[in-house]
Amino acid sequence: MPADEQETYYVGMDSPRDIRRDLLGSSKRIIIGLKRFESFKERRKERVEDIIKLSKAMKEITFLNNKLKSFLPKTTLREVAPTPVPTKGKKAKKAEAPAKVTELHKLEAELSRIESKLEGL
Repeated sequence: MPADEQETYYVGMDSPRDIRRDLLGSSKRIIIGLKRFESFKERRKERVEDIIKLSKAMKEITFLNNKLKSFLPKTTLREVAPTPVPTKGKKAKKAEAPAKVTELHKLEAELSRIESKLEGL
């Protein structure tokens, strides 16, 4: 036998169709996994873009809110924090009355302060 020729060996397979079917099935699962990964990357990219858009919108809202505050008149009147509402009906009525009275007193004080300023002019 010449040195240039190599001997070819063949391996016997019991069921070549089953092996081919398994290989094709494995290839199919790999391709499905790659598709899912690509869709995941696309969704992640869209999410990052949406976060950037949201950040820009929040900056614009903050800017416009500050601009609006500059046009509003200055006042010392502050918003009163809402009181928690009890579950019982009788106690809820008693709790609401003082909150309205204090707000009413604040408004009356603000009104009297404005009237005094007007009299000074």
